[in-house]
Amino acid sequence: PPPSLTVADRLLAGGTARAAAQCVMYPADALRTLAQTRGGAGSLRSSSLLSGAGTTSAFAYGIGALQFAVFGTVAPLAGPLAASVCGAAASCLCSVPQEVLKQRLVTGIYPSFGEAVRRIWTAQGPSGFYAGWLPTVSRNVPFVAATFTAFAALEARALRASGEERLRPSESVAIGMSSAVLAATLTQPIDVVKTRLMTQAASALPPYAGVRDCALTMLRTEGGPAAFYAGLHQRILYAGPLWALQFGLNVRLSQALLERRRAAAERAAAAERAAVERVGRLRGGSYARPLHGAARPGAAGGWRGGRRLAACSALPRPDDFASVASWEEAYAAPGQDAPADWLAEYDEMR
Repeated sequence: PPPSLTVADRLLAGGTARAAAQCVMYPADALRTLAQTRGGAGSLRSSSLLSGAGTTSAFAYGIGALQFAVFGTVAPLAGPLAASVCGAAASCLCSVPQEVLKQRLVTGIYPSFGEAVRRIWTAQGPSGFYAGWLPTVSRNVPFVAATFTAFAALEARALRASGEERLRPSESVAIGMSSAVLAATLTQPIDVVKTRLMTQAASALPPYAGVRDCALTMLRTEGGPAAFYAGLHQRILYAGPLWALQFGLNVRLSQALLERRRAAAERAAAAERAAVERVGRLRGGSYARPLHGAARPGAAGGWRGGRRLAACSALPRPDDFASVASWEEAYAAPGQDAPADWLAEYDEMR
């Protein structure tokens, strides 16, 4: 069968693509967070745009690795929609802590990554890193499902039109951006609720009691329906390029890893063909030239010397051709007049 990407390959390509894209687009994500925070972006500082960029973006490797690995593994079995839902749910193990730390650093709740981790752990333990997990999961699953499903549909359409087997990186960038913009628009209300729950400590207003209270308060006293689309422009400016870069880099890295596997498979196949040809030449040779005490035919055409079975067991298997030279060195190849049982064993080992 032709070589394909392993789970490890998908983890490497997806994780690297997401981490690189997240680092590049971090300032845009900070703007989106500040625009969605209670009270808007009034606390904008130049330092906010890079606060926690390196440390929190490290979580992005796990997010991308899980998303692409799970999607690539499940999609052939259950289709793109089910695969994207599974990938989104799995990635929440990393994405929720990332969102908590990133948004609290951007809004100035904590001065540094280390201080944020220490204070959250001291005050709330592990559960503190999953504050607002419900709206985050409620946003991530439909967002990632919509993005990946739209990407798969647009990819299939583009491949049918071009007749190619895989997208070019430029095509994956364009399709990735279109898919992400559509998904971001559809899930924006959930994203705003999630952001406000995670960053409400930065506001002097009374805290929300939960998801329902947050949504009702926004609807009644914090801007009405329009409040649920606060920061949409910033999110589109962030999510569109983020997913364009992520899909583009993932395609390029996946193709590079696949080419390496193809090249390795071609080298192995060439070695196998050469070894099989060599064994074939041995098969067609004469056994009348025994070397180093190899077995000789007896008067009745049988074998003597007790080395026939040893010779047979020394023959190489398809994945072990290093012993061909040693076999040729120690034993004579059977000829056409060799015993039938010896020829059968020889052919079986080939």
